[in-house]
Amino acid sequence: MMQYSILSFLFNDYEILREPVEVSPNCEYVLVTDNPHLVSSKWHIKYLPNALKDADGFTKSFYVRYHPFEFVSTPICCIIDGSVLIKKSIDKLISVFERRQSDTALMVHFSQINAYDEYPFWVQNRGYSPIQAAKSIAFMEALGYPKTYKGTFEAGFRICRNNTINHQLNNITYMSLQHIGRDELHIERVDQCIFSAIVNTKFTQLNVLPVTRQIIQNPYMQYCYHQSTRESSMPIDWSKMYLFDKPTKVFLLN
Repeated sequence: MMQYSILSFLFNDYEILREPVEVSPNCEYVLVTDNPHLVSSKWHIKYLPNALKDADGFTKSFYVRYHPFEFVSTPICCIIDGSVLIKKSIDKLISVFERRQSDTALMVHFSQINAYDEYPFWVQNRGYSPIQAAKSIAFMEALGYPKTYKGTFEAGFRICRNNTINHQLNNITYMSLQHIGRDELHIERVDQCIFSAIVNTKFTQLNVLPVTRQIIQNPYMQYCYHQSTRESSMPIDWSKMYLFDKPTKVFLLN
């Protein structure tokens, strides 16, 4: 059996297919899609359950993101957005993850320290509903999530171990996103804030390997511009990267 998987997804032809440049014999590369015509020489193509074939793109994407072990057969899974290009083997990163006996690796948000501060950006720049933002904020407040807590995670990269605590975290997050979005008739879109709030209030025992945005801006993995092979060089605000409420060690791949 292979040591780990890299799991990605591509729905509604939102992104182009990005073939891994270099593959590892220790890794299973799995891509979930709704395009029956998609062909890859390196990704193992898989499809969603039939019950989700008519779902919106966010529901499809979040189903994969929070049910990774329905699609992969390995004990460790690295979940990435379709916008991330795999350039080299990440065996080194997985070795660190294993050596630390981590449950998960989470990518610290590159600009928003506080999850609550993410919503004004989405409302102003992404056409996100202010009503939906208020519902999400109310949900986080009901969890007792402090507005001063430092520890917002981005959703475009995560490593999960196939264990009970991750199954519980994934299930609670996915069900919470469905619950918050129920009146809008689609799943809640800003999953990273809800995920962060749940992790930091209900799963404080989670053994986290924290990483920064550099994890997808290096010779191993590279974030790309939408529908393009051109590599993104989004700025990193290093002054904000290490402000945690709890002492921790940040691992940088290179």
